[in-house]
Amino acid sequence: MSGQSAYRPLLPLSSDAPPRLSQAVVPKRKRTQVLSACASVFVPFSSDWLSSNLTNCSDCRKRKVKCDGARPTCHGCASSNTPCAYPLAEGISQREAQKRKLSSISAAHEKSQRVLELLRASHDDGADDILKQLQGSDDIEEAIQSIADASLLLPNNLGRYSQCFDELTDSSTTARDSLVSPSDEIMPVSCWTKISQDDKALTHLVNSFWIWDNTLSHLVDRDLLVSSLAFTDGNTTFSEYGQFCSPLLVNAILAVSSLHATRNASESNSADILTLSHQFANHAFELLESEQSMSSLTLLQAAAILWTFASNKGSHHGRSQCVSLQSLLKKTWSSVDLDGLGSRLIASSRENDGVHVKVCQAVSRMTWGFYCFFSKASTITSPEMLVPRPLVSTIFENLDSQGYSRVDPASHLERAPQSLEMFVAECALCEIAAQFVIESARHEMDGSHHTALYNKLLCWQLSFPDHLMTDNNFPSSVLLLQANYDFIALRVLSSYLRHANTDVLNGHNVASLQVGHASSMMTSLWTYRGIYQIRHEYWAAEYCFFVVQDLLPRLDSDTATFTVRDIIGKACCIINEMVIAGVSGRAQSMLTDIEKQARASRRTVPAYGRQSARGESRPMITIRGLRVFDGEEDRMLDSPVGTFTVKFRDKIHAVD
Repeated sequence: MSGQSAYRPLLPLSSDAPPRLSQAVVPKRKRTQVLSACASVFVPFSSDWLSSNLTNCSDCRKRKVKCDGARPTCHGCASSNTPCAYPLAEGISQREAQKRKLSSISAAHEKSQRVLELLRASHDDGADDILKQLQGSDDIEEAIQSIADASLLLPNNLGRYSQCFDELTDSSTTARDSLVSPSDEIMPVSCWTKISQDDKALTHLVNSFWIWDNTLSHLVDRDLLVSSLAFTDGNTTFSEYGQFCSPLLVNAILAVSSLHATRNASESNSADILTLSHQFANHAFELLESEQSMSSLTLLQAAAILWTFASNKGSHHGRSQCVSLQSLLKKTWSSVDLDGLGSRLIASSRENDGVHVKVCQAVSRMTWGFYCFFSKASTITSPEMLVPRPLVSTIFENLDSQGYSRVDPASHLERAPQSLEMFVAECALCEIAAQFVIESARHEMDGSHHTALYNKLLCWQLSFPDHLMTDNNFPSSVLLLQANYDFIALRVLSSYLRHANTDVLNGHNVASLQVGHASSMMTSLWTYRGIYQIRHEYWAAEYCFFVVQDLLPRLDSDTATFTVRDIIGKACCIINEMVIAGVSGRAQSMLTDIEKQARASRRTVPAYGRQSARGESRPMITIRGLRVFDGEEDRMLDSPVGTFTVKFRDKIHAVD
């Protein structure tokens, strides 16, 4: 057996076997065919092979040799004395690198698109500035990024837009600087908005929210918001007490604060800042669409701020937004139950926990702030805006100067005790206003109810702290609070005249009382206008509009004619200045309604208060003996006497 072969013997080809086929040439399959055939098959690679494949340098990959992955130079490249380069950074996979590259390209495309849209929407001067910025920059990507991030509107050294915040008066700038202590760092606000990346300017805008706004600022606790802004991931922040910051709330605050920034800016820069304000607002409304299904405190706060912003627009779209926001406000207020949250926090008070006490005080203050907001809104718009009186106690009265402070824009001084006293007084005033709204909606108002409410208002005025009014600087919050008091008194007196059978209240003529409160209101607003300027104060505009509507029927009567004309003229002048500023669209519709009402009643609004005051102040010119050419008929007009008398100011008024 050893001599025999272990292999199978080969047999000769038989004659009946099939003929051999010629060997066909099979084309080589392409790589794509293999990949497509195996696309649905998962091949588990070992982690060792994957890591070694990712750590190979470019030269070792090219030479198809093993690479030890040493950095900065591998052993193979060091031995062959060739440059060693890795296609990926250390610790980064190829998929992650591709994701980063795609994200970078998408961001660059979005910024380029925003620059093109900005060029298309800009005027000639603005477009020239943008083009100069692009031409003068050494790095085109950096220039596009700065323009797309709206940094042309905010930081220094970027054309005419750099003056937008520099032109604020020294008083407001000093107030901003005193609000942020030197030890405080600039807040990372840019992480919460995509409109701008300038944290310095955004921080100034956020702080301005508590400097100027005396109604909405009570809805947001500054300390809780600022501490939440430190979370720079730009996501909604939570704590054991709830949610105090979100991109929606931050953008809503920036939208309103940008309107305040137009207060002392030039006309051209004011238009730029106004555009920025609408960008913040549009972004906030986009976020609102995605967040309104989930009730939260920040949603409630942002909805109230955006309601005021939309009410100030005066457009049909703005009114539609107000209707939807009003429904959202009532729904969110009920679901959040801020009043119940405050009561539960106070019930579980921890004596030695300072953070817990401050949160309790903040929730109490915000709850009463919302009550004041809803009370003021219900007296102007609809009784449906009213909410029940909070059950949570006013423990915010025990706040110290560090827990509750406000910088007065005129005095540059922190006025913590005074601001707290004013807020307590405002809460008491809003309780009276809420009682008036409730009884009016129930049709329970008779002469005795009106008298009782009016006496409550007089007691409130007599109990108002004297030292708040004896200062020489006239704080803005005090002036607006006094105007609110006179407005509520006017509402009560006007309702009294409609329901009572007499025009005497407490032995005084009601018409004279109306003129007195209207004059007091206009004195407060006129003083505010002279010191701080009135640009977009929604509540002040509504007060002026109500005064004009209330007193216009007596404009040409014999009683207090001069005083009434002066009050109406000042009210219309304030509204007209808001129209000229271009910040409040609601003011334009107010003036239109006033002029329609005046024409319908055959009365003349004082010239200096009308929208056309400049034209009305010019003398009427009359020229007789003229022949008039009719351009539409292309002929001279015929007259019995042969000539006409033409009257005109800046344009032809009449042809007789």
